[in-house]
Formats: sequence, structure tokens, C-alpha cells
Amino acid sequence: MIAEPIKVLLVEDNAGDARLIRLMLAEGDLPGYAATHVTCLGEALERLSTVSPEVILLDLNLPDAHGYETIARVYQEAPSIPILLMTGLDDRSLATEVVRHGAQDYLVKGNFDANLLTHAIRYALERKRSESRIQNLLNRQIAINRLADALNRASDLADIYRTISLHLSKLMDVEAVLVSSYDDKNQLIRGEFLFTRGGGIEDAAWLPPIPLDPLGNSPQSQVILTGKALYIPDWGSVFQKASAFYLIKDGGEIARGLPERGDYPETNSAILSPMQIEEKTMGVMQVQSYLLNAYTQEDVEIFIALANVATLAVHNATLLQDLRRSHADLLDERASLARRVEERTADLQAANADLARAARLKDDFLANMSHELRTPLNAVLGLGQALQEGAYGPMNDQQIKALVGIEKSADHLLAVINDILDISKIEAGKLDLDLTYVAAQSLCDVSLQMVRPAAAKKKIQLQVVRDPLVESILVDERRVKQILVNLLSNAIKFTPDEGTVGLEVMGEVAEDMVRLSVWDTGIGIPPHAIDMLFRRFIQLDSGLSRKYQGAGLGLVLVARLTELHAGTVSVESPVAMGHGSRFTVRLPWYRPSVAEATGETNASADTAHPDPGHSRRAGQMVLAEDSPINAEISAISVGTVSHRAKVAGARQESS
Repeated sequence: MIAEPIKVLLVEDNAGDARLIRLMLAEGDLPGYAATHVTCLGEALERLSTVSPEVILLDLNLPDAHGYETIARVYQEAPSIPILLMTGLDDRSLATEVVRHGAQDYLVKGNFDANLLTHAIRYALERKRSESRIQNLLNRQIAINRLADALNRASDLADIYRTISLHLSKLMDVEAVLVSSYDDKNQLIRGEFLFTRGGGIEDAAWLPPIPLDPLGNSPQSQVILTGKALYIPDWGSVFQKASAFYLIKDGGEIARGLPERGDYPETNSAILSPMQIEEKTMGVMQVQSYLLNAYTQEDVEIFIALANVATLAVHNATLLQDLRRSHADLLDERASLARRVEERTADLQAANADLARAARLKDDFLANMSHELRTPLNAVLGLGQALQEGAYGPMNDQQIKALVGIEKSADHLLAVINDILDISKIEAGKLDLDLTYVAAQSLCDVSLQMVRPAAAKKKIQLQVVRDPLVESILVDERRVKQILVNLLSNAIKFTPDEGTVGLEVMGEVAEDMVRLSVWDTGIGIPPHAIDMLFRRFIQLDSGLSRKYQGAGLGLVLVARLTELHAGTVSVESPVAMGHGSRFTVRLPWYRPSVAEATGETNASADTAHPDPGHSRRAGQMVLAEDSPINAEISAISVGTVSHRAKVAGARQESS
């Protein structure tokens, strides 16, 4: 199979350079090329729509444009096409600037040959495809999150349907959205809701029901039978029966019969997705367009994802609607039908449990998506490492450098996903702490060791001060390290070169608290911004050209993990900017008994934490606490004053 030639738009005003580059393209190892040569920026911008190039070779200085303006104007017109800049300047600082203005890479004239040129084109195309794939994933996630948030605010089914239609209309070409339910008992497909661009939103119960076609000759039947989504780019070439689909007249009027073809604009493209709950198909959601090939693969993926979110919302709203109706019936019959009221109450409790489980699915969603993103990212990292190690053949310096850049970006994205996953687990109540006594000195040393390379890179001095009274603390070692590393990394990031970052561990004996403080001599925090620090995805430096990178999750994670330890986080920063800041984490200080400190055990099973200093018989106390973590901490605290603690959950009565 012969590969399609790569379309190249060559923008070069020097005829000799242009001729040489075309010769190089002919000699390189690409499968082929189709080069269009222009000599000025104005002509290049005109050719973008007619030539549809896959890559642009752009001279930095042209008769009608000079310097970075040249890149910026091309990128503004064609942000999805990779740009390779060609210049006579061999300046290392140029690389950063050209990428910042929209180019993928740059080549120095006279310093590259045919192979280097064609390789640069190939890698620019691949990088752009990777960026596009990642952006598509992000776009889909953003669309899902926005729809989920809007659906959470919807009050009833009509509001849910309206919200779904409006979100779809903003994302793709939509002439109509139709939601149909499937009656499995009678094998009928019934219209439930219809949105048309010209006619608005209406109940679709008046539409004639469609019998399920066991052969799948109608699109809805095919989706119900297979349980899979269906994209139809050209309706007429696939399904010939007008009765199999609801057709839309111009202006939004629905064709209730079978009008002759050609009397109105016909549906030419459609996407249909099954509405499934626990592998049971409850209906079909479909979007229609008058245009042929109206939807891209990205549109299909986004529609399927949104349909899944909408299905859950419709299911929950239907349950809630049924509950309200049932409750009203129960109130009407309470006097004479006491037995039925009791039975229906049991049904209501079961339905409420289903609603609670469905609500938890919303919190699980982000965690599941993070997992699905993390799996391919690990594959990217593994393959990148294999390439660097020469598993697929030798690599040149430029290729290795590109792989290192990919690896760093993937590592950064993986760290963001891990933070999202941790936050989602915490908010879903699925992150449990593994509490043990940890040496304070070891905790400080390990945390500082993890950030030392970043500090050394900026020549930042690290200082540590530890209260000798604080020898060990009862915490989840991994999570407290996570807290300290996040705070230390932030301090290093926002501290100028040759600054100072410090870690202090101090005991507050009177309050039985231990204080972990991270301070710096960095840029500080304006007073009005302190309240925003612990909000998700909030960056104080949030402009397009911001200096400090990050996803805005580190401090959120610090706050959530501290709260899990029954602690608090506070921030101090002088009013005058540029005088540094101090983050303080205060945790309960449970000091170990003599036996725990020396590693000895006590044979008595009646005392949770024996105190050798007390020989009298310990009292007994019942502790009612619904949090396992708080129960364990409270039991330890009670144990240190010679009481026996028995822990009871919140639902257990104390006697």
C-alpha cells in the first residue's frame, strides 16, 4: 500500500534556499511529499485554506513579516498545523521563544541535511498528533464535568433533558436530540423527549412507538441489540426506510407520517448511544444533523461519554420521580392501608439506598477516569524509556532529547493524575490511613532528601529545626511525607535562586499537638489570595504566560490529608510581598508508651495501651465514634490514662 504524500507548505523568499529544501525533501526517507512554495506571509495565509498542508516550513524573516510576528500570525490562523521554523541564526535561546510563539521546532539554515529535515517533519507531526490526542481527552473530561455539574443542579427530568440538549448544541452541529425508552416486555421503542433547533424542547410521547427489529435493520434496534453506539455519516447510504427514523422538517417541525423524499432537508448524519444501567439497556439517545459527515471521531467520543453521564442523571431523576409519586400515594391511603404503607416504606428505603449508591458514582467518576488516564501514561513512559535504552535501535542526540522532554511531560501529567486520584479517594471516603509511630528525624530527613535536587538546581539552602521532645508521632508515614514534600516543593518553586527554605518540627505540650512548619524567603502571598489557596485547580498565577507551573492540586491534597489526620493547616505571609511565607500543619501528638517506645509487648489483653507506672486496675470506657481513624486515636488517648477503651460505631448504642 502506497502512503499518501505529506503536504508541505514552504514559506521561503530566497529562491536558492527554497530549491535546496525541495531537493532535501526529495532525498529524505519520507514516503513522499507534495510541496507548495510561497515567498511571503500574505500568500501563505491565503494558501492555508486551499492547500490544507500537514506541516509548514516557515522562514523567520519574510518581505511582509519579521521575527516572532511571523510565527504568531501563522499559528493564529492554523493552530492545529505543526510549524518548523527555518532561520540563519544559531541561537540556543531562540528555541524557547519560537516554541512559545507557536512553532514545534526550529532548524538553522546550513546546519541540516535531508535526513534531519525529514526527521524533524516526522517528529513535528507526531508531537502535534500527541498534543491533539491529549487535548481531546481533556476536552472530553471538561465537557463531562460541566454536564455532570449542570445535571446535579437540574430539578426534574425536563430540566435534565434541557441541560443535555444545550450542552450538546454548544459542542457539535445539532439539528435534533431524541431520547427514546425501550420497553423490554413489549419490545417497543418509545419517544420520551425531543429537542429541535427550530422547535425547542417538547415531550416526545406523541411519536409512534417503533417495534424492535430483531435483525437490526433500524438504527435504534441495532443499538439496543448490540449495546454499542452507532455513528451514521451518510444516512441515505445505510438505512433506506424513512419509518426507521424520525425525520425533521426545516424549522423544526417533525414529520409524523412518511412524506416523500425531497420535500424537506433530511437527516444525513446521526450518532446513537445506548442508555445502559448495570448492562441493561433502558433506551437510546441520539443526535442528528442535516449535514453529511457532520461529526468527527472526537464528536462521537464526547457524545458517548456525555450520553453515559446523562443516562445516570435520567435514571436517578426517574427514581426520584417515582419515589415522589409513590410517597404521595402512600399519604392518600395512610388511613385505610396501613399494611401497604409499611411495604411501600420498605421499598422507599431500598430505592433511597439505590439513590445513595448512584450519588456515590459521581464521586467515583473522576477517580475512575484518572485511572484510565494513568494506564496509557505508564505505557508512554515505559515505551519512552525503552527507546532511550536503544530497545528499538540506536537514537541520535536530538531524538533522545525529544524523548526526555516527552518523559518529563508524561511524568508531570502522571503526578497530576495521582493527585486527582488521591483527592477523589479522600472525598469518596475510600482513602484509609495506616497509623504507626514514626521517628520525627527520619520523617524530616526523607522529605528533605526528596526535594534536595530541586533546591540544589536553584542554589537554595535547606534548613531543619526539630524539637528534641518530638521523637516520634502517630501518623500515616507515607501521607505525612506527601504533605511535607508538597509544601517543600511549593516553597522551592516560589523562592528565587540562592534563597532559603526551612522545615521546623515543634511540640506543643500543653495542647498535645505537634507543629510541622515549612517557611521560605520567596515571593510571598497577597492577603486577598490566601483564602483561594486550598481550592481545587486554583493557581494564583493563572495567566496564559504564567511563570510558575502546576495544576493547583498540591495544597488541596495537603489540606485533605491533614484533615484525615484530625489536624489543621494555616498560612502566614507578611503584608509586603517578597518576604516569604510559612505553612503550618498541626497534628494531634500521641506519645508512645514505654512498651511501644522500646518495642516490648504486654501480655494483658484488657488494656489497649498499658502504662507500667499504674498498677491499679484500669477503668473501662465505651467510646462511640463513627470514624475508624478518630476512634483509634481516641482509644489510644484514653489508654494512656489507664482506661480500657472499647470502640463502638455510630450506629451502636452505648450502655
